[in-house]
Amino acid sequence: MQQNISPETILTEKVDVSPFDITNRTEKFWAAKEISDSLNACLCANGSLFSKDKKGILPDLVEIFMKGRVDAKNEMKEWSKRIEYAKKKLETI
Repeated sequence: MQQNISPETILTEKVDVSPFDITNRTEKFWAAKEISDSLNACLCANGSLFSKDKKGILPDLVEIFMKGRVDAKNEMKEWSKRIEYAKKKLETI
């Protein structure tokens, strides 16, 4: 997961920034970004800050599920190849 947004990584500091400031790169955004960089945190659109110092449980869970999904997709592709091979063999009989 790219950001470390999880309940146990939220910081008590909150910066005064809005989604408008972030999308339009206003002075408020640059000030908030400077604060988040100095705290080694990621900045959310509502001004919440999340620490990047330790990995949260939600990013861990997402990583586990995504790995499982990739494994399942690869297994599905392998079985699809085997089915196609079996169909071709049956057609030649």
